[in-house]
Amino acid sequence: MGEMLKTKTNLDYWLTERYALFQDSKETMNKFEIHHIEWSIQELKIDLLQSTYPRFDKLISNTPDKTHYSKGVQVIAWDKEIISPNAD
Repeated sequence: MGEMLKTKTNLDYWLTERYALFQDSKETMNKFEIHHIEWSIQELKIDLLQSTYPRFDKLISNTPDKTHYSKGVQVIAWDKEIISPNAD
């Protein structure tokens, strides 16, 4: 894995400083407003990407141009909004 990014580009910020969380449950797709501290991220290179998440089948079809890794951050979430019911 790569080293921690000490300086983030505008793209790095745009990709990692999101303030909405999406939850995919069996019944619905939900959206929450969130707040979190700045992500500590590392860049990494992916040689092979295999996804078994069906919603990504059409979205991810090859190796991404840019990838980040983070151990994660704690978030505060509120205002659950049901985006859509999940169809079987």
